[in-house]
Amino acid sequence: MIYLPTLKNLLKITGRLANNKKFHKSILSYVLACIGCLTACQPNSERKPESKSGFNLYSNEVKDTFSIYIQKPLEYEEKAKSTYPLVVVTDANFYFPMLAPIVHQFEQTGLMKPIILVGVGYDSLEKMDSLRVRDFLYPHSIASDEMQAEGGARRFQAFLANELLPGLADSLRLNTDKVLLGHSFGGYFSLLTYFEQVRSGASNFNKFVSASPTIWYNDFYLNRLTDSLKNNGKQDSTAIYLSVGGLEDSVWYVKPAEVMAEKLSSDAVKNLDCTSTTYREMDHMDVGLFSFIHALKNWYKQD
Repeated sequence: MIYLPTLKNLLKITGRLANNKKFHKSILSYVLACIGCLTACQPNSERKPESKSGFNLYSNEVKDTFSIYIQKPLEYEEKAKSTYPLVVVTDANFYFPMLAPIVHQFEQTGLMKPIILVGVGYDSLEKMDSLRVRDFLYPHSIASDEMQAEGGARRFQAFLANELLPGLADSLRLNTDKVLLGHSFGGYFSLLTYFEQVRSGASNFNKFVSASPTIWYNDFYLNRLTDSLKNNGKQDSTAIYLSVGGLEDSVWYVKPAEVMAEKLSSDAVKNLDCTSTTYREMDHMDVGLFSFIHALKNWYKQD
């Protein structure tokens, strides 16, 4: 059994980030606000019992162990016959402790329908920083990437599809909606997973958030996959929320995201609802959490 990242760990994270000159100061303020939310939103006598849990899951596909975090809706035990959308967020060591209390607060105040939030992470923030390169990218890196990546995303996709999702379906009350959230390399992974589902005919996820994706990876490999979307005959309706920060590098992030959004919004691409946003005053590290919240709130508005 593992436990959710603690307030102490979050303070360590923000301390490291504050010393990073490349880290945009506005997201630090947002992280600190979320830390306040974590403490303010703890259960009291008028709230439901704590609904967070977690476990370690060994993957035969990846040959490694992942940390899985789960947050059920506040009403989950009370409404025993209700089913819920499944929202899977990557980079969970960083994003889950910020996103989870916001989701519960939005549910409690009627801003968003209840969802089941699942985070996929590693046993430490330090390991996440290196292993996400192994798990989110495909194919392997080339010299122009100026990094080393083995291209293991296909194995990570298989882990999600064949090991994690079936187990969650057996143990949680899920409806047909399944959402994949990713930022940066994780945003690349979200798009890659969508393209792979179109190619294979699979339907593991039907909604994707790709926040500030690293489309530049492997000489813009993802752009080579867009032609496969035209008249693909895929029957399942899919939604993509694609975002980028206006303060990000225009050549490597802003323009590629705009081009990708245009390709995904083409009339030739069937059964896909693509929404794109440029957050004009945000830099790379600002975009992830805001994109996740924005997309989820739009998709799961209360009636």
